This record gives sequence, C-alpha cells and structure tokens, in this order.
Amino acid sequence: MCLSDSDQLATRRLIRSVQSEGPYKGHDGLQQFLGIDFASGLHEYGCNLQLIVLYAMKFLNLFSLYIFGASCVIAIAQHFSPGKEEHFASVNARGDQGMGFSHEKTTHHFHLLADGGAIEIQSDDAASQEAIRQHLAMIAVKFSEGDFAIPMFIHATVPPGVETMKRLKSNITYEAENTVRGAQLRITTHDAQALTAIHCFLRFQIQDHQTGDALEVLLH
Repeated sequence: MCLSDSDQLATRRLIRSVQSEGPYKGHDGLQQFLGIDFASGLHEYGCNLQLIVLYAMKFLNLFSLYIFGASCVIAIAQHFSPGKEEHFASVNARGDQGMGFSHEKTTHHFHLLADGGAIEIQSDDAASQEAIRQHLAMIAVKFSEGDFAIPMFIHATVPPGVETMKRLKSNITYEAENTVRGAQLRITTHDAQALTAIHCFLRFQIQDHQTGDALEVLLH
C-alpha cells in the first residue's frame, strides 16, 4: 500500500461522508462533486508522492557518496603524491648523500644501448671527478653482486627492472670506465630478459633524475 493506515481511514471517512449527505449521494455523486474519481486519484497521488520522495532520497545518498569518495581520492593523492619539484629535490638530496658528490657540480646521463646501456657522470670540478670514479667503480661491484641498495635509497623505491637484474646478475656485466671529465658505468648483456630489465631501469633513471636523455634505444 502507498498510503498509511491513518491516511486510508481518513480517506474512507471522507468518501462515506460525501456519498451519504447532500445532493451528491452515491458513487456518481462523489465523482460529480469532485470532477474526478476521488479514491483512485488520491491513491495515485499518494503513490506518486512517495516515489518522488524515494527518488529524491536516493539521489541525495548517491550525491553524498560521490562527494565523500571524491574527497577521499583527493586526500589520498595529496598524501602519497608529492609535487614534482618536491620529489625531484628529495632525489637530489638523497643522491648527494648516497653517491658522495654534489648534483650541483655534476651531470648525469643515461643511455639505452642495443646490448645494454651506460650511466655517465661528468664534472668540471677535479674533486668531484675523483669522487665520480670511485663511486662508479664501487657501483660496478655492488650491481654485479645484485646489490642495488644505493639507487633504492636515492629514489626511495625499488626501481623498475631491479628485481630481474638481481635474479639474472650472472648474465649481466658491469664495467666502470674513466672518462676525461668523470666516468661511466657500462652495462652489457646477451640475455633478452635482462636487456629489457636494464632498459626499464635506465628509463626510470632518466625520468626520475629529469636528465632529458632519450628513452629509446640508441643505435650507435
């Protein structure tokens, strides 16, 4: 039923009163008096009113859930996604600590090559050049052992490709080479899976260090 018990009782009393008194006695008289079928019209009105209220309540509930959900997503994104400038500054600060030389006095480059890749660090400062050579010589040993603690510390995450590079460490060669202004770490492999992992690792470095190097494999 769409009407409450009290509303139905009041309706029946009104119908009996109109049908039993005055010039509009009987069912036809009631219709003549009102110009409509009062009982069915009132019943339909009550049903329609209840439907309107029901849909309005559902709409308000859905709207409230949407607002709450949107506010939660925004709050989570703000909490777990620091601004690009803040993140880049944090990477640089941890990089200075983890590598032992200042990012302000050095430049990083990461190259994707057909047989692996290269990490190149240069500087015009003599003390920084020596620190670069010592750092990459140490990194060559650590990476060969499957130890990627330093890049994990610098980036505050496990870079893509690292787990595969650990697992396939026997299929990857790391060699530090001194250059005129610093040094480079040459990474080579003949394993297809290891090669994909190396490229993923280097692409991540390019993006997180914002070096602007090519994300595609260089042909030379």
